[in-house]
Amino acid sequence: MLSPKMPKPWLEVARELLPLDQHNCMVDELALQHALDNVVARLENDDILTSCPFDLYNLASFLTRCVEACNDALDKQQDAPLRHDRWCNDFQFTVRTTLTDLPEEPVSLQPAIRGGNRSVGGDYSLYRDPPEGRPTNLMLPVEVGESWKETVSRAFDSARRLFIESQMRSFVLVLAFNRDEQALRSLIFHHGGLTASEPYNITAPEGLKEIARLFLTLALWSTPGDAGFVPTCTDTIYMLPADWLGKDYALAVLDKVLSRSLRVRGRMTLVSRLHLLHNPSLKGGFSQATTPILC
Repeated sequence: MLSPKMPKPWLEVARELLPLDQHNCMVDELALQHALDNVVARLENDDILTSCPFDLYNLASFLTRCVEACNDALDKQQDAPLRHDRWCNDFQFTVRTTLTDLPEEPVSLQPAIRGGNRSVGGDYSLYRDPPEGRPTNLMLPVEVGESWKETVSRAFDSARRLFIESQMRSFVLVLAFNRDEQALRSLIFHHGGLTASEPYNITAPEGLKEIARLFLTLALWSTPGDAGFVPTCTDTIYMLPADWLGKDYALAVLDKVLSRSLRVRGRMTLVSRLHLLHNPSLKGGFSQATTPILC
C-alpha cells in the first residue's frame, strides 16, 4: 500500500481506479532485492538491538539507522530515485516532541518519538491550526506503549492532528511499538478506516526483514503523492482541471474556508471559496484577474 507503484504494462489505464494487485510495486522489483538484502545484513550487525534496556532513545536510534541503511543502499541502485529527490533523504527520529493545539495552550498528548528530515529545521511542534510560517516538521510519529490497544489509541490522535494540519491528505502513516513484544507495526490511517501491518519483532530475522522492507519503501518516496499528499493542490493553491483530456489546468488560490469537517474516518468535507487566477495555458484566458468559485 505504501510503495510507489505503476499499473502493470499490459493494462490500459481506465477512468476508474485500478485495484492494488493490478500494479507493480517498486519495492518488490527484482533490482531492489539486492538493496533489501544489504539493508538486512547491516541491521543484523547493529549492536543497538542487543542494548539493555531497549529504551526510547535506543528505539529512535534504531529507526534512524534503518532509514540511513536504506538510503545508502539505494545510492548504489542505478534506477532508484536520487537522494536529493527522496522524501526521506536525511530522516532522523528524536524522542519526545510536544503536540500543541494552540501556541499558548500545550496539551499532554505527545508521540513518544517523532521522525522528520534534519534539513527542514524550524518548529518541531504539531499544531491544530499551524501559525503562519511555522509548518510542522513532524512527518512520521512513533507511538510506544505496553499494549496494542493503548498504542493504537495514541496513534489515532497523532494521525488526526496531521490530517487537520493538511486536510487534503489521503492517508497518514504512524508507527507503533509494543514494549512487551519488542514489535513494530505500521498503521495507515485513511478515510476508509485503519490498515495495520502484522507486528514484527525487531530482534527476529523475519521481523527485521519486514521492517527493512518498510523503510526501504519509505526511502523510495520521491513525490508528495507517495506520502499521501494530493499532488494537484496544497491547502492554499489548487490546480483545477480545465479540459476533458486533463492537459490544461487553471490555478486558483484560497480566499476563505467556509466549512470543514475535522475527522479521520469517513468524508473529511472541506468547502472553500477560491479565486481563479488568469492562466495563459487556457484557451482564451479570463476576462477578469480573479474569479470567485467554490471548491
